[in-house]
Formats: sequence, structure tokens, C-alpha cells
Amino acid sequence: MTNPLEGLEQWVVSALAGDHNLNQISNLQTGFVSRCYNLPPKRQGIDGRVNYDLQTAINNLSLVPCLGRTEHFDTDVASFADTLARFDIPFSYQPKRAENISSPDHGQPISEQLAAMREHLTAATWDKLRWMNHQDLALYDIVHDMLEKRLPPVLRSQSPRDASVLHAVLTLPLGR
Repeated sequence: MTNPLEGLEQWVVSALAGDHNLNQISNLQTGFVSRCYNLPPKRQGIDGRVNYDLQTAINNLSLVPCLGRTEHFDTDVASFADTLARFDIPFSYQPKRAENISSPDHGQPISEQLAAMREHLTAATWDKLRWMNHQDLALYDIVHDMLEKRLPPVLRSQSPRDASVLHAVLTLPLGR
């Protein structure tokens, strides 16, 4: 079985060199959630990276009553029952085995998945990806804190934030 991360460095370097819009590699998640009123997102290129309206993205996500993180899927979705009950919507969640997963390390902690990704990139490319996704990384931290505050104390994550948004930014199948 081939490693799904083989060729990642080449793909990233190619995307950085050839895509002037940088849609797949620069703040993709912020772009998705910063849209409002059926309009395209506000965006501008600054210093070679795409910037969106981060505050609109934060505002939009703060309005979503049932929001979950890939790496905390079972915990976050289980917490929806209380929220939905306030709207008289019955909901019960039983954790299930993840399906349609192509990454062999999908069950590993995000920190290990990111370490594997980082091993397939040069330090310069890793740093460039983090720089290109400054808004996504900030958005992840803000949403992580927002969701942790919504959870009952017994369900709150004890794992440190590790900028796991990078795996979503690159749309790699590293989680559910």
C-alpha cells in the first residue's frame, strides 16, 4: 500500500507556483465560512496569500448551534442532543466506526497525523503552508475555544490545540 502523503511536497510546491488564486492552499476554510447572503466571499491578495473576512467567518460559525470538529467528532456530535432538545428535536448519537477513510493513520491523534505530514515536507514548505493559512489557523483556535466552552466540563478536550486545521486546509482525508 502506498503512503497517501507521497508526493505531497511536489503537490504543494506546484500549487504555490501555478495557482494564482491559491484557493486550495491559502485559508480555504475561512473562505468557505466567510460567505454571507449567497455572495462570494470577500477576498484580497496581500503579500502573496489570500485573505478573507475573518470576522465574518467567526460570526457565521458562532451562529451555528451544532458545530463539530473532525478530531473531536464523537464528543462534539454527542453534545448536539442538549442543543436540539431546546428546539424539541429528539436526537441521540451513538459513536460508530468511521467509514470511507483512505488515510491509514485516521485513528491516530491529530498531532501524530500532522507529524507524518510534516515528515513529507521540507521545513520551508511547512512554514510556508502555516504562513499561507494564518487565517485558518486563527479560526481553528477561536472555534476550538468556542466549542470547548459549549461542552459540559466532563466532555471538554484535554488535548492541546495543534493547528489540526492544516489537514482540512489541504483537504487530505486524515479524519472523518
